[in-house]
Amino acid sequence: MSFLIIHEKGRGDPCWLNENTNGLIRQYIPKKTDFKIFSNEYIQEVQNKLNDRLRKSPGGVQLNFQTPTEYLKNMRIAFEN
Repeated sequence: MSFLIIHEKGRGDPCWLNENTNGLIRQYIPKKTDFKIFSNEYIQEVQNKLNDRLRKSPGGVQLNFQTPTEYLKNMRIAFEN
């Protein structure tokens, strides 16, 4: 399982970001659950839902009500130009 977590060093609190991400994951997978019981398809579905979830993150990278997927797409376009 891979979840995209964006954070700039020195800005915001990385502990908050980690705890927030854990909370989002726990909406789909309860704490202390063995991940082996979930299919790869279910894990991918959860990953996609979280990466496509609209959000604004305090501190770190400001997503400004973008999804992480949209943010990365825009960063790639800006980098290529």
